[in-house]
Amino acid sequence: MTKVRIFADSISDIPQEWMTKYHIGIVPLYIVFEGQSYLDRIEMDTHEMYRRVKESGKLPKTAAPSPADFVQTFGPVIENGEDVLFISMSSQLSSTYQNALIAAREFPPGRVTFCIKQVFGFD
Repeated sequence: MTKVRIFADSISDIPQEWMTKYHIGIVPLYIVFEGQSYLDRIEMDTHEMYRRVKESGKLPKTAAPSPADFVQTFGPVIENGEDVLFISMSSQLSSTYQNALIAAREFPPGRVTFCIKQVFGFD
């Protein structure tokens, strides 16, 4: 039986206890704040982001992970014999899904499967 590892983008806000209990991996988006990029949940958490917004009065932007980010994240899992199920936000909201599709082409067919979260009626 094939093992499957679940991944989601960091915007999914999966509770930490679920990530730990079910070994769910996160592919971080980038938070771009005042010209600097930070990996969501790794280099900047939600509390720090809100603190900076309050202090500066400026809102951050986000940037999608690159195809290379996905290859780097999925590669070791696939090399370990597991398949990947990636849960992504809608392609209508971000290029995250498209970049994950590009990265999936680097692996044998069928090793990366996608599930798109439906948000606001988008697919």
